[in-house]
Amino acid sequence: MNKKNDSGTGKAKKGGVRKSPKITGGDGSSLENALIVTAADTNDGVSAQKKYIESQCGEWNKDFLYELQLQINHIELERHYDLIYVKMIKDESKREFWFDVTSFFGKL
Repeated sequence: MNKKNDSGTGKAKKGGVRKSPKITGGDGSSLENALIVTAADTNDGVSAQKKYIESQCGEWNKDFLYELQLQINHIELERHYDLIYVKMIKDESKREFWFDVTSFFGKL
């Protein structure tokens, strides 16, 4: 029997159906307003980040470029963050997106 995830790809999580990643939380403009990514593993989490940025900025390499990504481990809060900078091609403005990646940090 082939178990399917929400996207119908057939990838099954051990012991059940694999859940699609979710993004909740703030607007991603700062550490305090980070977008919280809930994902089973790094691949799903990074894919969700990319889809979110594309929903806000358009098509990668057409409307915007990734400039820099930093990983930040906040010891006091026991949280892990990705900070992604993008540059808009049309007007060369820059945007930053803060993601709380604690749920999938280190899960391959």
